Amino acid sequence: GTVTGVQTCALPISDFSEDKNFIRAFESGADFHAMTASEVFNVKIDEVTPEQRSFAKRLNFGVVYGIGASRFAAMTGLSQKQAEDTLRRYFATYSGLDAWLRNAARKAVTERSGRTGSGRMIKFRFEENDREAVAKIQRNAKNFPIQGTSADILKRALHLLHEGIRGTSARLVNIVHDEIIIECEEKETAHVARVLEESMLGAGREFLSKVPVKANVNIADEWAK
Repeated sequence: GTVTGVQTCALPISDFSEDKNFIRAFESGADFHAMTASEVFNVKIDEVTPEQRSFAKRLNFGVVYGIGASRFAAMTGLSQKQAEDTLRRYFATYSGLDAWLRNAARKAVTERSGRTGSGRMIKFRFEENDREAVAKIQRNAKNFPIQGTSADILKRALHLLHEGIRGTSARLVNIVHDEIIIECEEKETAHVARVLEESMLGAGREFLSKVPVKANVNIADEWAK
């Protein structure tokens, strides 16, 4: 059998920014991207269209990479003005996240460094008068703590998992971003699934304290994206 575990990289965004609406979205247990679409497009969550959810999903992950209106317009097919309006509504909804991103960009220039949840540091080197270089560093400063902490959590989960499946038929076969894929004998799938979930939850709780940590585990005959 194949056991797959997924843990969203949006969790560190919520924890770091302490944005109330982001945290509320996770605490509610609702579809995170649909809830964002509901807030941004001012519709009831059960009235969110697949297109609106798709836009919201791209925003939830894109803002960490410093996505701008032009890039978002190109990704979604929106006009420049529509993209600008959507981004404006997004950051009005998640003002705490907006403030955190701005502060991360500012600190990259003044402190020339950034850290993940585990304390791993990145050093930024750039010429202060090179606007393009400064802008690149600021984008990296927004992204590194979030993606880096997601990597911290995944690596810790793999260590816990390694200990947990010792003596079983389970074998790690793949890792894709925030997803862990294991193969094992069918009779052991329930046990292995429990170990995988506990490993991912335990790792997440070591680094995140302000949002409920969740992991989605699936058992199937084969891995399918």
